[in-house]
Amino acid sequence: MKKTLIIIAAAALTGGAAWASNCCPSHAAKPAGDALAAAEPGHDHSAQSKPGNTPPTDRQVYGHYLLIQNALAGDTLKGVPEAAATVAKLSRESKLPAGIADAADKVSKASDIEAARAAFKELSDALIAHRKTNKALAEQFYVVHCSMAFNDKGADWLQATKTVSNPYFGASMLRCGVIR
Repeated sequence: MKKTLIIIAAAALTGGAAWASNCCPSHAAKPAGDALAAAEPGHDHSAQSKPGNTPPTDRQVYGHYLLIQNALAGDTLKGVPEAAATVAKLSRESKLPAGIADAADKVSKASDIEAARAAFKELSDALIAHRKTNKALAEQFYVVHCSMAFNDKGADWLQATKTVSNPYFGASMLRCGVIR
């Protein structure tokens, strides 16, 4: 219970709640602070791909990405497989670069938090590259870099706010990183 509250608080601080609550119509009924709503078992976007409905958007993909980032920063895998599977599905449906869906699939299948963090680096790299092609996305997300991640090789990720929440080290080095 305590860890769940920490994750929800971290998500709210980093903007994950706002992005997740707007990822699709099903979130409209969720409380504004329910940052893990999109990662709940049974959360599904299949209705959005039916004729007459709005197709999945970059906003939805990045919203679920932020849920993953927040969970890893909170040292948990809770909701990560579901959110990553949603990123993969939405990326394929909206015809985003294949690397995004492939990396998200790896995150969704990670067997432990270290494997999830390694796969999250690949997902982050793919979404950062995609972000560069879209001025609106570039203005809405910060690229954060931690030079100590992965044995000092370094790694980047995206956040919606300037408060660093490191998904590669979690609580042990939560604020380690610089905005690029």
